[in-house]
Amino acid sequence: MPRVLHIVQSGDGGGVQRHVHDLALGLSGQTAGIVTGTEGWLTRTAREEGIEVRRAPHLARSLDPRGVATARREIAGTCQDVSPDLLHAHGIFALLAALPMAGSLPLVYTGHGFQWHDEGHPWGLRRLSLAVHRRAARKVAAFVAVASESDEARRIGFPRVEPIPNGVCLWDAAAGPADSNTFGVATRLVPGKGLEELLSVLAAEPDMHLCIAGDGTMRERLAQEATLLGCGDRLDLLGWQDDLRAFYGGLFAYVSLSRKEGLPYGVLDALAAGLPVVLSDIPGHRELVDGKRNGCLVTPGDAAAVGSALRSLVTDRAQRTAAGVASRSLAQERFSLDDMLERHAALYAEVGRPVQ
Repeated sequence: MPRVLHIVQSGDGGGVQRHVHDLALGLSGQTAGIVTGTEGWLTRTAREEGIEVRRAPHLARSLDPRGVATARREIAGTCQDVSPDLLHAHGIFALLAALPMAGSLPLVYTGHGFQWHDEGHPWGLRRLSLAVHRRAARKVAAFVAVASESDEARRIGFPRVEPIPNGVCLWDAAAGPADSNTFGVATRLVPGKGLEELLSVLAAEPDMHLCIAGDGTMRERLAQEATLLGCGDRLDLLGWQDDLRAFYGGLFAYVSLSRKEGLPYGVLDALAAGLPVVLSDIPGHRELVDGKRNGCLVTPGDAAAVGSALRSLVTDRAQRTAAGVASRSLAQERFSLDDMLERHAALYAEVGRPVQ
């Protein structure tokens, strides 16, 4: 089987890093290593599991041509050292760094959501991202669509598109004590994740608590805003958690009001834990709500609709239980980690060159 070198801009915690972690460890016999631009949760946990990790310091969240050129030399050097048979780039910055190697090694690319759909980015950057994808498409052996990007990826020009959803393991038991009045989200604390809207919901629902697992640049701002809204005593900011079982186990519902997602692991884990979900109506969320059986979609920014959905779940235990069962069924049927690993292994075997 071909040996795969995974390339990802950041080694910090996040959905993309979780995806790389699960692939590298789940297919460890095929993993040549991981290249990242920064240290963090991914690099630490991968090394603990015996995975080769290399740094490419210029593999940064930037489109600066000089930095990209240096990152490309760093990737080429790593390829000489570890001799992979195939490259798998995760995200646009990894794609840019890996492109020159596509002439000698097959390149698989997972975009994890397209930047031009995120209104939080400047319009110029969004247009540039689209242009980069169009120019790079023909050099990519296979584009992996983790969510609903398949048709758009084909229109952009990627010759081969493989829909492979993110996968998770079912939790040992359904989450959510019967008397819980806490809803929550596990996410990076950065703009675009709908965290301000969550505070508005919390302020309007005086009998509820909000628990947020994750860290980022907005942490202090969220704490201050919650205090100004008069709900700071009902907000728990847990920070980064390696083990989220206690977090999911204390919720009655999982709520994400993000403005852009690929196929978010936070929601997938909530499904696997047997939680009802209330999600913003965006690509990447829509396929995680099964005809209102396990939750609902709300218009981004509609805090009143979120509050109404949560009150219904709090007061109607039967509805909450049925939604949780439907969530677990959806995770098991459509978002299995074993299935994700098997389909990636088959893709690598098909597009990778034989080991010499």
